[in-house]
Amino acid sequence: MNKKLVYIFAVLIAGLFVVSACEQAVGIKPARRLERGEEDERFVPINITHYLKVTTNPRDSGNVRLFSSDGRQVYYFHLFYPIPLPSNTRVVLKAISERYWTFENWSGDATGNNENITIIMDWNKSITANFRRT
Repeated sequence: MNKKLVYIFAVLIAGLFVVSACEQAVGIKPARRLERGEEDERFVPINITHYLKVTTNPRDSGNVRLFSSDGRQVYYFHLFYPIPLPSNTRVVLKAISERYWTFENWSGDATGNNENITIIMDWNKSITANFRRT
């Protein structure tokens, strides 16, 4: 057998022993098939964060404010950088027009023509508030 193959095989086997020893040291149980209705005690919930990006069109025609579901203002979009929000967070966006402009509609990952719109952060979202000159 080729010396390189023997060496690679030996390294792989040694790696498996190291992984097994590490699992035993930290108390990881070997995988097994779960019975119906049984939960895996090794499962750890992960907090997922989604990003919300809000812009205005045209750029200086208005701004957007973000409110929590209880009505508190949380964020004011003036630099239009995406902000992180926990998964499944319910928020309200409010479009506020500048002088001589009127809110027209939302586009992107939200639609509608009401100045206030409620969204649920179940995915990364990019939303635009569209305004028209009056």
